Amino acid sequence: MSNIITNFSPELSRRLAELGRSKAKPLTLRDNAWFSDAVGCVVMGASYLLGGAPGSRKSGLATQIALDIARQGKRVLVVPTEEPADRVLERVVTMMDGFDAADITTALNNLIIERNPPSVEQLPNYVSSQVLSPSGAYNGISLAVLDSVQGHGLVSAATRAYDRVLEAARLLSSATVTSLLVNHLTKRNELAGPRTLEHGVDCVLMLRKTPSCRLLFTLKNRHGPASLRDPVALVLDPITLRLVPTPLASAVHAAAKTYIGAGAGGAIDVQASVALAGYGTRGKVLAPGLPKAELQQLVATIGQLPGIEIDDLDFSIHCRLPGRRRYTSSVGLALAMSLLSSYLRRPIPANCLFLGEVDLGRGIRPIDDRLLNELTGDLAAGDEMTGNWKIYCHPQTAVALPTGGVTPIAVEKLESVIYGVWPELR
Repeated sequence: MSNIITNFSPELSRRLAELGRSKAKPLTLRDNAWFSDAVGCVVMGASYLLGGAPGSRKSGLATQIALDIARQGKRVLVVPTEEPADRVLERVVTMMDGFDAADITTALNNLIIERNPPSVEQLPNYVSSQVLSPSGAYNGISLAVLDSVQGHGLVSAATRAYDRVLEAARLLSSATVTSLLVNHLTKRNELAGPRTLEHGVDCVLMLRKTPSCRLLFTLKNRHGPASLRDPVALVLDPITLRLVPTPLASAVHAAAKTYIGAGAGGAIDVQASVALAGYGTRGKVLAPGLPKAELQQLVATIGQLPGIEIDDLDFSIHCRLPGRRRYTSSVGLALAMSLLSSYLRRPIPANCLFLGEVDLGRGIRPIDDRLLNELTGDLAAGDEMTGNWKIYCHPQTAVALPTGGVTPIAVEKLESVIYGVWPELR
C-alpha cells in the first residue's frame, strides 16, 4: 500500500494552489542585469543589506540601482542620512551621462531624494505614514534606499535602534516595496551592527576594494545563490562613475631579484603570487622550504600599508636557493616587493635588485658585512652580476657599494622602495 496521500480536502487543495502561485516576483533591472544575476533575482518586497568599507563605492552602487529602477518609470525613494540630498543628486546627474533627454526626465521625475530624513527611531512611523498610507507622499514606490544605517552614529550595541531599521524593512516588505540598506564595516572588516541585522534581512552583500577592481560578494541569500568564493568583479567607469562588470583576473605571478652570496649564480628570483581567498576565511601562505612564521610576519607588516588589504588573501611564494643555502632575512625586501607586485598587478623592472630585511615598522635594515663583501666582489668581477643594477638597500649598505655600472638607492622605509619602483603610486 502506498504511503503517499493523494486525496486532499477542498480547503487544503486551495491552499496548496495558492502556494504554487506565490512565487517571488522580480524587480527588473535593465541597466544592471549583472546585479540581478549576482543575487539570482532582485525580488519585490525583499530586503538587501549592502556593506562596504569607505571608498568601496557602496553608496554609488545603491544610487546606481535606484537610478536603474527610476529610469523605468517606477518611483524610488532615497533616504540619505550621511550626506546632503544635493550631493546625492550630483552623483545621479553624473551617472546619467549618455542618457537621452526622455530617460533623464523619466529618471528625475521618479527618483525622490528625502531632504529631511527621519531618525532611526522614527523610521517605522515614517514608513507607515509616508509609504504605506494611501495618502502618503511616497505611496506606490518600488524601492526604498537607506544610506546609511549608521548615518545617525549608531553603535553596534544600540540593538533597539537596529530593531527599528528591521521593523521599517518589514513594513516595506508588507507593501511589496524592496529595501536596500547601506551598511558600514567595523575595523575588522565585519558588518557593523548586531547579528540580528544580518539575520533579519533577505540578502547580505559585501563590496570589497582591491587595487584592480571592486568585488561584490553575496554572503546570504534567501532568494538565490550565495557566493563566497566567486565574487562579481567590478570596475569604475571613469565618466559615469558607475560600476560595471569585468572578468575576474587570475592570480598574477611576480618576481623580484635579490642577492644571497657569492657562488649562488648572481641575482636570484623571489617569486610570489597573490590570490583571493574565500570570503570570511583567513588567507594562507604556501612557501615550500621557507620559514612560514617569518613570512606570515612579513605579510602582516605589508598589511599595515595604507590601502593594502591583504588579510584574507592566499599567498604562494617560491625562492630558489642554489646549493644547500638557507633562507636569510636579507631576502625580506625582495619578498615584500614580489608580493606587492602581484597584489598591485604591476611589474618590477628587470634591473631592480632588493637587499635587506623588513622590520615590523616597515623599516629596511642593512645587510651584514659578509654578504656586503661578497656582493662588492661579484660586482667588481662582473661575471655573475653584470648589468646596470638599481640596488634598493639601507643607506649604510648603499654608501659601501661601488658606483660603476651600479646605482645604489638608499631607502629606510618600505614605502620609499614602493614609490621608487612605481612613482605613479605617489
